[in-house]
Amino acid sequence: MPKRAIRSVVNQIYYALREGGPLRVGELRERTTAYGCFFDFAISYLLTYGIVRRYVKDNEEYFELTDFGKNLPTDPDKWISEWINDWWIWVGW
Repeated sequence: MPKRAIRSVVNQIYYALREGGPLRVGELRERTTAYGCFFDFAISYLLTYGIVRRYVKDNEEYFELTDFGKNLPTDPDKWISEWINDWWIWVGW
């Protein structure tokens, strides 16, 4: 999985949630270029670092930015690239 692609999708998800507030999974998928397990991986990445939170309302799955996600001190691309570099080293690639 190329680093540039995952950075792009993570940023798309981040900005979609920042502009649109809480979004259903289907709405979020429509706003990104990723699908399937690639989309799931990007969401998991944001959940792991506490940028996004998941909740269920009326049997619908929603995602929204956490307080930390709303107040990132720099552009998320810079944070994400650092985390991805560390993650790639951690898994041994």
